[in-house]
Amino acid sequence: MNADSARVVSLVWPLLVATACVGCSSAPRPQGKVLIEQEVVVQNPVVEMSRTERIYSKEDIKELMAAKEVVKKYWVSSYEEVYGLLSMREKERLRITEGITNATEYRNSMCITERVWMKQTYQKAEMDEYGYIQIKVLTDWEEEGYMGVTTFIFDMVKEQDGWKITHIMY
Repeated sequence: MNADSARVVSLVWPLLVATACVGCSSAPRPQGKVLIEQEVVVQNPVVEMSRTERIYSKEDIKELMAAKEVVKKYWVSSYEEVYGLLSMREKERLRITEGITNATEYRNSMCITERVWMKQTYQKAEMDEYGYIQIKVLTDWEEEGYMGVTTFIFDMVKEQDGWKITHIMY
């Protein structure tokens, strides 16, 4: 052991011994329930950002409704039909990442579940300045005695044959 190592050990050793002995006290400790009360912390921004509401034309509203109809089909469709609702970009992603090239392979890749989608509340549909649409859906579900609510966000893109799902977040 060199001089520097010996100096570090001589400085650290008393600290380690003192720390270890704190837990070795023979003094009785109070026994009983530890009560931790509920705490609610609300986080609010100091300055609320102003949000500009976009005014949609009649044509924009028509496109929003058409995209919403595709999302409505998503909930009642088989996996093969859902594959048909996906954009070319999403199908390409599935091909590259999971080797899925058709509707049958897509169906076979899905887990069998007992989840039943009960109802969907369409919270918001927005179109950005580039023509992409995002639809937010709150859906109630039930599975094996459990019930819950999940938010789904559908990113939609318009292709030659209509609106398609390009990404789903939940």
